[in-house]
Amino acid sequence: MSQAGAEKIRNVGFFGHGGTGKTTLIEHILFAAGKTSRVGRVEDGNTVGDYLEEEIQRQQTISMKLIHVDWRGTRVHLVDHPGYADFAGEVAASAPVLDGLVVVLDATTGIQVGTDTAFHYANQCQVPRAVFVNKLDREHTDFEEAVAQLQKAYGPQLVPLVIPVGQADSLKVVANVLDDSIEGVEEAIAKARATLTDLAAESDDVLLEKYLEEGELTPEEFTRGLRLGIRTGKIVPILAGSAAKGLGAQGLMNLLAELFPTPLERRIVARKDDQDVSIEVNPDGPFLAQVFRTMVDPYVGQLTFFRVLSGTLRSDSEFY
Repeated sequence: MSQAGAEKIRNVGFFGHGGTGKTTLIEHILFAAGKTSRVGRVEDGNTVGDYLEEEIQRQQTISMKLIHVDWRGTRVHLVDHPGYADFAGEVAASAPVLDGLVVVLDATTGIQVGTDTAFHYANQCQVPRAVFVNKLDREHTDFEEAVAQLQKAYGPQLVPLVIPVGQADSLKVVANVLDDSIEGVEEAIAKARATLTDLAAESDDVLLEKYLEEGELTPEEFTRGLRLGIRTGKIVPILAGSAAKGLGAQGLMNLLAELFPTPLERRIVARKDDQDVSIEVNPDGPFLAQVFRTMVDPYVGQLTFFRVLSGTLRSDSEFY
């Protein structure tokens, strides 16, 4: 897929505390998408994301990385962020230009400083988000306990989109609430789907009126309500798995490609003459971009990274 229209693009950042497994999760996404032929390991210093010498030595991400994959006909731009507080500036710089983000939570430790930081910037920049509960293959982890902790800290709009089957070493599969039916967890799936249906209906007044009158939504209405709820922050899906084992990575990518907002659904407000001005997202409109990073490359020189918010930038373009 060499080119993609804006409706087939997703721009998503991966946030979370250091050591939660963001880089490893992206490794499995790249492998599942056919982008790489093997899964790298942080411990071996051969991941796609952590390629700087200092990152290999420290075994941790210290600067944001921009990676893209094609998933089910959708181009997904993934931005991997460092998780430790020393590099919080990277998170603050890119959060305003993202259309969505994934907060990775370590199930063995629960909510940490990096989790709070991720939600802080998501709220401040009004970015749609999802949570990926990682490392459920470890001992003494409990998905329901993690869900309860997240809801207590950030609100009841955080709802499971998956049901893990098994715990710790016995974790073999993660059932998707939307389309899976796995023996032994049917009741949990039905309960979670009912909660999602309620929230999907509540995301739109027309859907809610129909739901109250008829007691159900069509599959198309349910999907529309789910997408709208995620875009407006009324629904925050919780996914789960084990990045080390590759469990849950495909379900996460399906969510991003099918239910997360496109760049065309973004609301942009700029400042002009000390006034807030709403900008229409239009590839044919006037060019507008936001710089989120500047760096000096020893071989290339100064590089400026920016997100195009409106219009189209060509090689012969001039702009202020």
